[in-house]
Amino acid sequence: MPPGKPMKLILMLALFLPLIYAGSMRRDLTFPDELRYAEVAREMLESGNGILPRFNYAVYPDKPPVFFWALAASMKLFGENPPAALLPSMIPAILTLLMTYLLGKEIFHHEAGLYGAWILGSFFLFLMMSQVVRMDMLMTLLITASHYFFYKGLKGRGRPKYRVLAGYLCIGAALITKGPVGLILPLITILSYLFLNKETKRIKSLYTFRGLLLMLGIPLLWLSLASLQGGEAYLRDILLKQSAGRVIESFSHAKPVYYYLLYFPLLLIPWSLFLALFLDPGIRNDLSKDRDGVLFLLCWVLGALIFFSLISGKILIYLLPLTPALALLIARAFSPILKEPGILQRPILFKLPACLLSGIYIIGAFGIYAASGKAPFIKGGRDLLPLFPILILGGIFLFYHANRMHILKSFTLIGLVSIFVTGAVTLWLAPRINPYLSLKPMAQRILSLKKDHPEAAGYKVDLRYLTFYLKTPYDKLNSSEEVVRFMEKKQAFLIVDENDLPLIRETLQRPLAEIGRFPIKGVSYLLFFTL
Repeated sequence: MPPGKPMKLILMLALFLPLIYAGSMRRDLTFPDELRYAEVAREMLESGNGILPRFNYAVYPDKPPVFFWALAASMKLFGENPPAALLPSMIPAILTLLMTYLLGKEIFHHEAGLYGAWILGSFFLFLMMSQVVRMDMLMTLLITASHYFFYKGLKGRGRPKYRVLAGYLCIGAALITKGPVGLILPLITILSYLFLNKETKRIKSLYTFRGLLLMLGIPLLWLSLASLQGGEAYLRDILLKQSAGRVIESFSHAKPVYYYLLYFPLLLIPWSLFLALFLDPGIRNDLSKDRDGVLFLLCWVLGALIFFSLISGKILIYLLPLTPALALLIARAFSPILKEPGILQRPILFKLPACLLSGIYIIGAFGIYAASGKAPFIKGGRDLLPLFPILILGGIFLFYHANRMHILKSFTLIGLVSIFVTGAVTLWLAPRINPYLSLKPMAQRILSLKKDHPEAAGYKVDLRYLTFYLKTPYDKLNSSEEVVRFMEKKQAFLIVDENDLPLIRETLQRPLAEIGRFPIKGVSYLLFFTL
């Protein structure tokens, strides 16, 4: 590849990502997760207590506080709005791209780092998760940074003791971002890498008292302060139920051990198909020059995949922390053939994945159109219109260039299709479906009748996420007696699933003042007001 070409790819990322992010900031926060996390941060600001997270004005033991601290800081600076809530995911995404480049440069060379950032920045999973209010992107940044610093420390480069200390600090921050996985993933990578490299004696070089103090000191200090406020019950919930419980016997997201093996290739489209390049003798011969770096990344990817497969709780986004390593592995396979295509001894190992991907684009375009009529919040093909030309033209041009072994053009085109599809979803589709995923219209209706401290409750309806807008606790009513008592209050709001309306009418035996009907996520909620 001519000099400057890799940098042009990064410049394209730098141009398109802010445009995508700007579009994402126009939508409302969705429930449950986005509104839940934003509300935890808002209550931190309201109470001035950043130690013990609370949701709906009750102790929230589900997650540690670092992501909520970042959310609260952003909301303090920019207000309680979607852009402020999204920044703690968007900024770590950009920093993860930077760390991926630095790691690729350290392990391989400058161009491999740039290609890795391009590939990572065009994983659909990465692009979409960078626009969601969740702690996964911040966790991915911290895990990537810890791998970078420990690798530099192992190689004795750039003041290794300080690099190792920085790695410990990143793990410590990861521990109070999303729990033990922030320690387990780097530990698996480093130990397996040293074992396979027959360098287990070097484990001692990573052990430092200051490092352990940095890694464990901050989490233990926070846990001590949180347990003083939340008591033994809080400590038991966050350590046993939320951490160990998800690993051993998950109370949510339980899936079979082979779950990720089934979805891994599809989840990491479009680039996962090009793992086939590692079967080419020419590429394998070139990779032998960087055996050490390849081994480190393989330990990261396979270690994370095995670990996540063995734990009980599984959702696809848990694989996000292995995407930087996977991107760099694929980038290293591509880098020699982007310079000299003749290195590829079996062109079919490039052509077949590329042509298969072009077929996925074209079939996917028609498949999306066919499925659009089944989604209650998508009004036919019009809402999906921008996706069709991107996928169909992208598929046609990719098929053309792949068959002519235009590797650079194909490589660039694959990334651009991912970015443009994500942009179309963010800028065009998301604003159209967002009203069907948002509680804001219901909250606005409530606040239009009572601005200060409105009392809201739902009959067997858990919409505690309304608290973000109403700024008062939400009650879930589980029996007809509770409904009767609640309706005796003046100027209160009752939310009912439309299917439960006959039971509510029979229970109250009096007319109800319906003030709104809100279709959200396929459920029609009725809003009533007591005079």
